[in-house]
This record gives sequence, C-alpha cells and structure tokens, in this order.
Amino acid sequence: MKKYLVIAILLLATYITMAQTNGRVTYVTSKNVYVKFDNTQNIHVDDTLFNGDQPCLKVVQKSSSSIVANKIGSCTIEKELQLTHIPNVQEKDPRKSENIRTAETKLDTSKTKTSNQHVYGRTSITSYSNLSNQANLNNHRLQYRVNLNIDNIAASNFSFESYIRYRQIFTNRDVSNINQLGVFNLALKYE
Repeated sequence: MKKYLVIAILLLATYITMAQTNGRVTYVTSKNVYVKFDNTQNIHVDDTLFNGDQPCLKVVQKSSSSIVANKIGSCTIEKELQLTHIPNVQEKDPRKSENIRTAETKLDTSKTKTSNQHVYGRTSITSYSNLSNQANLNNHRLQYRVNLNIDNIAASNFSFESYIRYRQIFTNRDVSNINQLGVFNLALKYE
C-alpha cells in the first residue's frame, strides 16, 4: 500500500512539474500586470501566478500568448519578473463535478446557433471609352463584375463566396479584341 502511495505522489509531482508554465512580466500599470507566456492553453481566469512559492497575481483575462492579472499579496512586481503558473490539481467532490458538467451542457445547448441562409449579391456593368482625334487610337472597354455570398446554404454549415470579373476591350486597330476573365474569390467553406 505504501508503495502505491509513493508512486502516486511521484506521478503527481512529475505532472505538476511538467505542467508548470513560466512567463515574464512585460508591462505594469496601477491596476493590471501583463505577463507573456509561450502558451496560455493551461491557464484559466482566476488562476494564480507565483513568484517562487509566493502567490503574486490572479488572472483576470487571457489571450493565446499573454494574460492580464491583478496583484494579490505583498509581492513586488516589476518588469521582466519571472512568474510561474502551477495548475490546480485539487481533489474535487464527484457530485459537484456532475453538477458542473450538467450546467456546462445546458449552457452549450443554449448557445447553439440557429443558422438561417443569408444571400448577398452584387452585379455591375461598367463601360469606359477613350476617344482620340485619331480614329485608330479609340478603344472601348466593358467590364462585368459579379459578387455573390451565400451563408449557411439551406440552413447547413456550408457557405459560398465568389467575386468574378469579365473584361472586354474593343480597339479599332488591327489587333483582335481582348477578353479577360478574373476570378478573385471562389470558395466553398464549412463552418
């Protein structure tokens, strides 16, 4: 029994050591402290950052690479200070965990997005003419543009985007007419 307890304690200590995340203070204001990390995936709002063994900051907001925190305790915070985040591995009451899971499930189902199809389209036809005193230098250009966006096609997760331009240039010279097709955006997305 003692053997299993020692192994469990060693595994827990190894987990805590491997899960520690180190960051450094990048900016200090009168209310907030900004700390940069390589990754904030395991850091959550209300977690505590430590300077050695002393708790110094409480996380208020986070992004993918930094956090905003408030000072707690009597720590002296200055720029470039190295801080450590140790994940919370407290033993939880299983009944409370079930209640939390149920509440989260209820929140997730209430956040489901009702996806209605939304269509946006725009077409334009433009004509440009360059007229000169010399008839062989005259040219005319017609340009057609189509922009079509359809979000949540038939209430699904598929969306379609397109932006296409077709240009015709007419000249009086011996050069044949020029036709150009430009596809700037043509995409089918799954969201």
